Amino acid sequence: MTTSDSIISRLYVNPEWMREAPCAGMTDVFYPEQHGNGERAQGEQARAICNGCPHRVRCLEYAIDNGELHGFWGGTSPNERRVIGRDRRDMGWTTGRLRNIVRCGTVPGYRKHHRDNEDVCAMCANAYAEYQVRQRHAKRERMAS
Repeated sequence: MTTSDSIISRLYVNPEWMREAPCAGMTDVFYPEQHGNGERAQGEQARAICNGCPHRVRCLEYAIDNGELHGFWGGTSPNERRVIGRDRRDMGWTTGRLRNIVRCGTVPGYRKHHRDNEDVCAMCANAYAEYQVRQRHAKRERMAS
């Protein structure tokens, strides 16, 4: 392998952000179908790791743009990525940045459930309840001072 082949390999096969991500080397968690583990339980563990990752959006973009069919990438399962990819194609996107990804377990996730007339999941309900408590506490502190 020449030096240029090595550089190209590092840039396109395993970019630096992949090597620095908290999930680097955790194939048993992010590829449960290959390890015979329960996909649902492993998926929750993978999503928890992804939620705190600074490379989450970049990872998801990479998976969609490169047609990753297996494993959890950017906090999404293969089925979720297929839906996102299909929606992007329907909207005329070819590649590009995903700006407004709304995750469950957040206040925007709670609002999205309501906007889409969906039942609110437990994670989003908890996030919104915590948000309301923080808002009431902040209001009391402002009134006290």
